[in-house]
Amino acid sequence: MTREKTLSNFEDERIFISTSSKNNNSTSIPVRVITHNIRYATESPFKGEEFWSIRCPRLCSELVFNSTKPETFICLQEVLHSQLIDIHNALNEGPGSEWSHLGVGRDDGKESGEYSPIFYRPAVWDLVLYKTFWLSETPDKPSFGWDAGCIRLVTLGIFRHWSTNEIVVIMSTHLDNAGPISRQKSAELILERVDHYKSIYAPAALLLAGDFNSPPDDEAYKTMTSSISSMTDVRDLVPEKKSVWE
Repeated sequence: MTREKTLSNFEDERIFISTSSKNNNSTSIPVRVITHNIRYATESPFKGEEFWSIRCPRLCSELVFNSTKPETFICLQEVLHSQLIDIHNALNEGPGSEWSHLGVGRDDGKESGEYSPIFYRPAVWDLVLYKTFWLSETPDKPSFGWDAGCIRLVTLGIFRHWSTNEIVVIMSTHLDNAGPISRQKSAELILERVDHYKSIYAPAALLLAGDFNSPPDDEAYKTMTSSISSMTDVRDLVPEKKSVWE
């Protein structure tokens, strides 16, 4: 497994990686992971903020340009259903099928509320398992967690690389901006799921991407990178020349 390139646009957008000690003989795969909080399509933009109709073609052009590598995953946050369709169509240059995606709206587990979707190419990756869990004390259904201001979730996909048969786990999430307890508890819950899926699938790598609203001095970030965690911030691993931090 090689961590060829990552793309992030804000300080709190990060990618964490965990590799499997059970899979020391894994074949190298040039995985590229893009993570981006796209900002939901508000009808009341802040001063200086463009409407989605203006932002959409610019964003999609960026995503298309940065996803030419076949093994690319695109993890997004704050995506409303209409935006999801716009991005899907742009990646496929219409209603094509090169790209597919995973994810549900956080409010009802269907199409209501923000998604944290994962886009991938089915011709490159075979979808082995797809799960959604909510960052709360009732993770199997849409629900607020602890002191969170919004409902939060994780989109999880387990993929088999068609060419090498290697397994990769990809997770996309958006931690709460208002609730510090929620962020920390969410980090703990995510780590439990990381350990669970690693123990079952022994993936070549597990990559968690998203907007964590959590700088390095925040308790959630400290939890994600603590001695009991198998996760490492990719910023600490990828050489600067192979990273894009705007």
